[in-house]
Amino acid sequence: MHYLSKALLIVYILILSHGCLQHPSGHGANPISSSGFLIKGISMVAPVQPINLEVMERLGKVNANSIALMPYAFCNPDNPVIQYNSSGHWWGESLEGVIGCIQLAHQQNLKVMMKPHLWIAHGMYTGEFTLASEDQWKEWENSYSQYIFQLAAIADSMKVELFCIGTELGASVLQRPQFWKRMIDSLKTRYHGKLTYAANWDDYRKVPFWDKLDYIGIDGYFPLNENATPSESELIENWKKYVTSLKDFSSAKSRPVLFTEYGYRNVDYNCKEPWKENDGAQNDEAQVNAFEAFYQSFAGQPWFSGGFVWKWYPDSGHHGRNKIDFTPQEKPALKVITNWYRN
Repeated sequence: MHYLSKALLIVYILILSHGCLQHPSGHGANPISSSGFLIKGISMVAPVQPINLEVMERLGKVNANSIALMPYAFCNPDNPVIQYNSSGHWWGESLEGVIGCIQLAHQQNLKVMMKPHLWIAHGMYTGEFTLASEDQWKEWENSYSQYIFQLAAIADSMKVELFCIGTELGASVLQRPQFWKRMIDSLKTRYHGKLTYAANWDDYRKVPFWDKLDYIGIDGYFPLNENATPSESELIENWKKYVTSLKDFSSAKSRPVLFTEYGYRNVDYNCKEPWKENDGAQNDEAQVNAFEAFYQSFAGQPWFSGGFVWKWYPDSGHHGRNKIDFTPQEKPALKVITNWYRN
């Protein structure tokens, strides 16, 4: 060996011994440099106004390969008929906007998950949505089917890669399982891509139709830690019981797991109840640690297909955007996502 080569080797060993070669994200020494996920997704909030290709190019720079489009519909328990594609809605929630966003995403080589959401009046959580009579349920189910089938027709004609049949509708799924099974069967004659459903983290085991779908979809807001700023190592330890449980469930159902949503706010105690938009002090470090621990816990798991970061604002028309939010935009956590999403 040449003397120069020996010298370089000695320097390299010294660097390693002092822990100076870090993970690409700059946090820890885990040798894994990418997630290995098949789906490296971002949940894109519906644009208020029409957008251009630059929006999708920015997502490409994050190394995302997929986006979730979320055309909200609106529902009132006192009037089960679902309202969608109305003049007062944002452009991205209109059928025109959905088509436009799919076109732009595919131009940027981004795959698309169509992910319908319901907004329930009076602040009701969708998982608790229920109706008092059989007639009301029938009316709602007919209305919901029309909403889904219209989006599915667009998705099929535009070769959208993945369709989510519903989001966190736990009470309906438990009380009306036959409706959901019939709807899936009918949907398969209209849409020919992959199918999933977005179960909440606490009720995915109760869903009775995973065998009819391609992915076990979960909105992955699992409670992890009650500290204001939990460390990466603490969070990785906290994830272990969930990772084991999810792996076993995936094996039992013979379906891969997909996080139809996952994310953390840049605020104190963001891992205590991650689904909540609680007040608190801004804490970018807590958001960074949460994302880093998530990727280290799930990277390279063959039964885990990836997921969609919650959430991303495509335009400046969202006046509610502020410094404390789920979005990683313009925050240190974005670098973590970008590094893990790289090939």
